[in-house]
Amino acid sequence: MECIIQVFPDDFHLATLSPFLRSCAQLQTGVNVKNVVISLIDRLATYSQTPEVINSPEISQLFDVFSEQVSAIIRTRVDLPTEDMISLQVSLANLALKCYPERVDYVDKVLETTNKIFERLQLTRVEYSGQISREVTRLLCIPVQAYNNILTVLKLQHFTPLLNILDLQGRKNMATFIVNNALNNNTLIGTPEEVDSILIMISPLIFDQEDKDILEQDPEDFAEEQGLLGRFIHHLKSDVPDQQYLILSNAKKHFLKGGDKRIKHTLPALVFQAYQLAFRYFRIKDEDELWEKKCLKIFEYCHKTILALVKAEYAELSIRLFLQGTLAIGEIRFENYETIAYEFLSQAFTGYEDDVSDSKSQLGLITLLVGTFERLSCFSDADIEPVRTQCVLAASKLLKKPDQCRGVCTSAHLLWSGKNHDGKQIKLY
Repeated sequence: MECIIQVFPDDFHLATLSPFLRSCAQLQTGVNVKNVVISLIDRLATYSQTPEVINSPEISQLFDVFSEQVSAIIRTRVDLPTEDMISLQVSLANLALKCYPERVDYVDKVLETTNKIFERLQLTRVEYSGQISREVTRLLCIPVQAYNNILTVLKLQHFTPLLNILDLQGRKNMATFIVNNALNNNTLIGTPEEVDSILIMISPLIFDQEDKDILEQDPEDFAEEQGLLGRFIHHLKSDVPDQQYLILSNAKKHFLKGGDKRIKHTLPALVFQAYQLAFRYFRIKDEDELWEKKCLKIFEYCHKTILALVKAEYAELSIRLFLQGTLAIGEIRFENYETIAYEFLSQAFTGYEDDVSDSKSQLGLITLLVGTFERLSCFSDADIEPVRTQCVLAASKLLKKPDQCRGVCTSAHLLWSGKNHDGKQIKLY
């Protein structure tokens, strides 16, 4: 059969395609039908791109003929290994993308056929180390690489069901591949629905699955994959501010499922995205009369998100996020902003006093607290006095004498260079 493919010209194969493929289904047991069909698919795929035939009726029907006949071969060849069945679908996907790049439905049809193969074989899970898993992974990678746009992949209704046939390690590898593709191609996901769909697709990276690993994952590998997710969060972005808030709200629901180990990598990115959104509303305040209420809602979102980190005992990280929020509030100045800023600052002090015990970390955080307060000009004299006192008192309680000296000297800045409420006058205390 391979000799026939090589000897006869392409136009002959195109004219006799259906009879040839039907004869392949009738070959004796033991004949490697997969190689024969794949060789023919590859040859006609190349031939279809030549100027003489690219618009001919035969080429327009090429995928349909191959799809129908390959399905017949799979049904009739009971001796055909499962991995060979999937290899044939891989070739069909390559044919569809090479000859009909605009026909997303052709690729989806290949994925649907592959799902039906597994249903017929009653295979619900394939092991990562097996040949079947490698072929399924090849098939799933094809549209991701070809389109280089995860939003186009979302149009493939049968992509996620096929992805779920892989075991946990296989799904993790595919999720990492998808995230890297989105990052490398700077793909932005701009609607809450798209965000939900993609985060479900890459869920093995986001939270523990039912078929979770028995063995503990290597800490460096875990940190690397979570770092990818942190970067990916910055691609969940809409040009419409109200849409962006919905995106962040939806994303938070997914990432909170990640547990204490994961949220330290993902929630900070959500918080910073929310701070950026507040500044966007501030810049368009003349166009949106409700901007102040929306900013208030955003900082409530940030407050609750950071408290999730506090609950997970990430004290230093949560303190830094609270202080960053205080600075953002001080610059935006929406309705009742002084109270919200003071609440963020108080939470930072509370976290310092209750959860930070390491002397070196304490000194660094005191410096950060003082530096943050020095950049603020939104507090009244009544608010400033307790903060000065708290900083000096905290510095004086440091374990080591040299640290005490440094901390007190740093806190002394609050006594002579504090800014008053109008942000202009420098006042000695």
